[in-house]
Amino acid sequence: MLRREIRWTAIGLFFFSALWPTGVFSQGTAWEQQIEAGRKASARGRYDEAAKMFTAALEEAQKSGKQDARLGASLTELGLAYSAQGKYGEAESVLQRAVSVKENVLGLDHVDVGRALVNLGDLYRMKEEPSKAEPPIRRALDILEKALGPEHPEVASALTNLAGRLRDLRKYAEAEPLLQRSLAIREKILKPDHPDLVRTLLGFASLYTEQGKYAEAEPFLQRSLTILEKIQAYGTAYPNAPDVLVRYADLLRKTNREAEAVKMEARAKELREK
Repeated sequence: MLRREIRWTAIGLFFFSALWPTGVFSQGTAWEQQIEAGRKASARGRYDEAAKMFTAALEEAQKSGKQDARLGASLTELGLAYSAQGKYGEAESVLQRAVSVKENVLGLDHVDVGRALVNLGDLYRMKEEPSKAEPPIRRALDILEKALGPEHPEVASALTNLAGRLRDLRKYAEAEPLLQRSLAIREKILKPDHPDLVRTLLGFASLYTEQGKYAEAEPFLQRSLTILEKIQAYGTAYPNAPDVLVRYADLLRKTNREAEAVKMEARAKELREK
């Protein structure tokens, strides 16, 4: 079984919600009300309720019989709600359609097409189908880089994402330079203790751990924990931070440091209980 990555949001590390703000449409329309209600339900973790609202919004958007921004936004939101529920089959068809609609409405190289491809690629990650995830994320990276520039935060995220899928496929030599580039971007544009750095650092840790290169992996786990401790993010802003401790404990155990591993696990348990 493939190793699942730490998930940094309720839905997933790389999911982009629909980026057409409802304010660009007529205020108070049925479609707008349904989208807003769905988003509020999603924010509360009520994904079944959210899916119903997004389905209603999709039906409203389809009444015109035309492909437009509302249709693309409805499909994206519904696909993400299905993904959050674990309804991957339904999510796949909806997110594929979202890509197609956005291509037709915005053009093949539009930044929102790239974001839609990231959503699709991350769905395949969740389905543990890395061979299907790699192509859309590769294309997304190309689009985002051209649209936003080579040092944009979304480009760094896409690089880390693609490196993860290559790691899943055991293409370690291809994954490493992508992580190096992602880290270089984030170190250049972010503060030294910014939590987004942790995402790439953990990518390195996973890459080296899976190859049995524990000495190379450990500094990246150490730096991740240093950042999280400095920003006091355990249990709140970074609810998955205890997972980093568990991963570190696993590495310590593999290097015959049982006592340290036990302490790490105890610390993780304490933070989760908070």
